[in-house]
Amino acid sequence: MAPWADTEDAQLIWADAVEMDPALLQHLLDVSQELCEAYAPALAEGAPVPARYKQAVVQQARETWSNAQRDGDVLGFDGDYAIRVRPLADSVKQLLRPRRGVDPWMVGGAST
Repeated sequence: MAPWADTEDAQLIWADAVEMDPALLQHLLDVSQELCEAYAPALAEGAPVPARYKQAVVQQARETWSNAQRDGDVLGFDGDYAIRVRPLADSVKQLLRPRRGVDPWMVGGAST
């Protein structure tokens, strides 16, 4: 699948990405897109990438990078980086599968 967000998108959305090594930034975006693709509703072939999908990939990349900077429950020590084992951030899930509002009187089924 085509990338949902590139390094230019990341640098516009995430201030710290401007100073990041381009290869590392691309790696974070690639990993984040894989996670987001597994959670998000599939896009139709050739459909444009929604802005919220781009935002989700960049936010997840930022979250992954932030988690790698902390000590604690980490998985793997590949070179200088270690990744905390965490699910998608809630804010990223909301971007990929927005909660739909439900009218209070419709909760529990429609009345007759």
